[in-house]
Amino acid sequence: MKKLSETYKELGIAFKFPIEIKDTNGKRTYCEDSNGYWFKYEYDANGEATYYEDSYGYWYKREYDSNGNQTYHEDSDGYWFKYEYDSNGRVTYHEDSNGYWERFERDAKGRPTYSEDSNDFWQKWERDADGNMDYYEDSTGVKKGTPKSDKAFITLDREETILFADILKAAPTPPTPEFKRALQAYRDFIIGHIQ
Repeated sequence: MKKLSETYKELGIAFKFPIEIKDTNGKRTYCEDSNGYWFKYEYDANGEATYYEDSYGYWYKREYDSNGNQTYHEDSDGYWFKYEYDSNGRVTYHEDSNGYWERFERDAKGRPTYSEDSNDFWQKWERDADGNMDYYEDSTGVKKGTPKSDKAFITLDREETILFADILKAAPTPPTPEFKRALQAYRDFIIGHIQ
């Protein structure tokens, strides 16, 4: 790119360093110093930088969604990354040129329920109706609290009968020791009420 100072000289326009150009919103679009270093920016309609370039040959370009969230970045070093968001602007997916990726799931209130990444690390969270964490587990073996699936095994309704549907919904594959104990408790309960 031709430096602005060279253009000014060719046109006979007087100037002094640093040369600084701003757009109508006051954002700097070009700057050049007396040593010959320059950089320039381009912006989208929302004022987000979409392109940068400097006299060292470095550049980047960026893209944004309609909410102003950055969705893509690429630069002259060959590095890139991309983001995806839910309707509330929360990250649901991230990936980069190094092969790393991560995915996120959230509940209706935006709290994380599950995440996983390209390093085979995953996490899951379960919360009560008030948002308090009931259970946490990750791929390293950390477990805190009691999972909802274990709590559903012995759910009683107002008539004090076991809700068999809850047990079936909570059935893990393959059956865990907790599930087998819950199923045995269910059988014992039914047999006790039949006799």
